[in-house]
Amino acid sequence: MRTFTVRRARFIALCLLPGVVFVALFTYYPMIRGAVIAFQRYNLFDVTSTPFVGLENFRAVLAEDRFWTALRNTGTWVAVSLFFQFFLGFGLALLLRRHFRAGASTRRGCSSRGPCRGS
Repeated sequence: MRTFTVRRARFIALCLLPGVVFVALFTYYPMIRGAVIAFQRYNLFDVTSTPFVGLENFRAVLAEDRFWTALRNTGTWVAVSLFFQFFLGFGLALLLRRHFRAGASTRRGCSSRGPCRGS
């Protein structure tokens, strides 16, 4: 077993740096920027003037009937898709549990750790 040295720690940090930069640039920056914009009056034609309006944007959205319709449609879509995904996955698991020709290799191929098993 190799000893953990400062040189090895620097190498590991250098290897992780591109991934950390990528995640920060394409995940965290847009999320933080969107949170800031949510509390401003933002005009795409004049981005220099973006005054802070606090919760006014949220009050306006919650007062819209379209928001509640969209929220209900989203909830319905999620509930129906989860229902079918659950029963489709459960049914597939029950089918793969049955004994049939080449069943072991099929189950091993569908399992996440099957192909990587040692024996």
